[in-house]
Amino acid sequence: MVLQALKKDYETDLEYNHYEPRKEQLVELDKILWQTSFSISFLRNWNATFVKGIPSDKGKGPIAVEADPNGFVDIDYAFDGIDDCTVEATTKFHNYFPRKLTLHLGFDHTLSVELNGERVYGPRSQHIARRDQDSVALDMPEGDITLKFIIEDDSLNYGFFARFTDENGMPHFFNDLHQLNCKVCGDQIENWTQAITPQLKVPEKNDAQ
Repeated sequence: MVLQALKKDYETDLEYNHYEPRKEQLVELDKILWQTSFSISFLRNWNATFVKGIPSDKGKGPIAVEADPNGFVDIDYAFDGIDDCTVEATTKFHNYFPRKLTLHLGFDHTLSVELNGERVYGPRSQHIARRDQDSVALDMPEGDITLKFIIEDDSLNYGFFARFTDENGMPHFFNDLHQLNCKVCGDQIENWTQAITPQLKVPEKNDAQ
């Protein structure tokens, strides 16, 4: 992963300058890496289309919808709070080799998921969207991937959380994906680099002696 590579670069710099990494520095670095990896593992950029019901003045779309800082994709807000409807949200990316991933979900109200046109989840219903309420193991094929979420609403707010982990349960993101270009993820990387300097600075020589 990109973030693990940054961690390795930091450790290499310390070794090159003949410094021993301080335990508390590496613990703090691991914490920052985990928090940032968790945040950017959410699928953030979607195109949503209103497919059933009476649309608002915004029409049927497609509408570009971006997740909020917590990873929630607020479909209800995107279509002006219209109830008793169905919306399809899609995101696309490229997978460079076959791999097993777990898709973690939280949603309201009813959700079905299709991977390259094949139903892999649902329909299932939840009344309140919470992160990681449910999950589904996926055999992710090599090549272009289209992930489609079909969201059915009743009379409350509706939307979803979605993120990937690898076989070891670690947050996974596709580093060529447009997800990483959104402002939220850019802010996460900037916050990480700003945090590294004061918290993980290379010890002064008199400190190392």
